[in-house]
Amino acid sequence: MLNMRHKKEITAEVQERYKKAKKKQKKIILDEFVALTGYNRNYASRVLRLYYGKHIGSIGKGKAKIHYVISKDRKKKKERKRFYTDDVRDVLKKIWKVLLAKI
Repeated sequence: MLNMRHKKEITAEVQERYKKAKKKQKKIILDEFVALTGYNRNYASRVLRLYYGKHIGSIGKGKAKIHYVISKDRKKKKERKRFYTDDVRDVLKKIWKVLLAKI
C-alpha cells in the first residue's frame, strides 16, 4: 500500500503523460494509475485532469465574473487580536475551575 507522499509523486508524474495523451492512451494510463494507487476510476480521472493553474469554473455575468483556478497557494489564517489580556484570562481560568468543580 502506498502512502500519501508516494501517491502525490506518482500523480505528478502521470499527470504530465495524461495531459499530452490521446483518448486511447488516456484509457491505458488511467487503468495503470488506478491499479497502482487503488483510487476509484472516476476519482482517478478527476485527479489526473486537475492541475495547478487550470480554470475549473466561473460565476457571474459580464465584468463581475469570478473565475476559479486551482492554485498551490494556501491561504494563511489571520491572527486574531487577543480579546482578553493575560491577567483577565488567568482570573477567568480560576473562575472556570471553581464552576466546574461544583458541577
